Amino acid sequence: MFLTPSILLILFILENINVYTNIFKIEYLILKLKLKIFRMLTKYGIIDNCVKIASNYDGKVFGGYLRDVVVPKMQDPLCKCQFKDVDIWFKTNIDADMFVNDMKDIYNFQIVPAFTLENTTIHYAFGRTQYRLRIDTIVISFDIVVSECFPVDDFDVNFLSYCYKDNKEIIESESEHFSKDILINSINNKKAIMLPSYVERLIVKNNTDVHVCRINRSFLCKGWSIKYKNIYFPNRLTSSWVIRELAPNYNTYNIIRNSSDSIIDFKDNVQENNSDNNCIIS
Repeated sequence: MFLTPSILLILFILENINVYTNIFKIEYLILKLKLKIFRMLTKYGIIDNCVKIASNYDGKVFGGYLRDVVVPKMQDPLCKCQFKDVDIWFKTNIDADMFVNDMKDIYNFQIVPAFTLENTTIHYAFGRTQYRLRIDTIVISFDIVVSECFPVDDFDVNFLSYCYKDNKEIIESESEHFSKDILINSINNKKAIMLPSYVERLIVKNNTDVHVCRINRSFLCKGWSIKYKNIYFPNRLTSSWVIRELAPNYNTYNIIRNSSDSIIDFKDNVQENNSDNNCIIS
């Protein structure tokens, strides 16, 4: 048989295929090691360690850090990410205090009184205490939220939570209305649904400008699309648009969340008492 250059090349590849397979395996392992070292030596590695500490006390990360960092890095571990702070939810003050004490033993972890809010504020439906962690030039802000119910009343994509169990990353949905896969897909496609409770705060409580600024900064300026019912938001939100377009579509309602089974019920024009097992989101 006459050996053409093509046949010779095929024979050479077949003869050395095991060598190339091993090279690819080694390169893959080296890449994984580089990613692991990268995470350990950057703020993301520090945050991972903080999340593990919070998980010891049933703490869970939620909000912007999940939207802007955790979920995008699931698709592309080397993608560039920006985030404002890390929100961590605890069900009790005891759990939150134990987390803070552990953090102070390990890091320079200090409270920031100026950014600590009570749950009565019109800007934030749930109370929060902000801390700052400093390591050399790295500064990371943490918002600690204590609530019996999951502290989200604004967008569907914020119902994802993130923690560690048995040293494994766990991402799950805290709502029976939105599955984990649907929320991850929405985040990857940058599509958010505004919840009725947030429309109430936008319109009824006369703090439209503050939330318009937040929605522009956290969502629309980053290429997100937002809708409420069948209304799609413009690329840049204004207070006048909110009053003109959202107010006519808003009805009085209560949102009641059952803290034991994470159920949210939307009830139009119904008054409910706040029992020991329910948390009314306002």
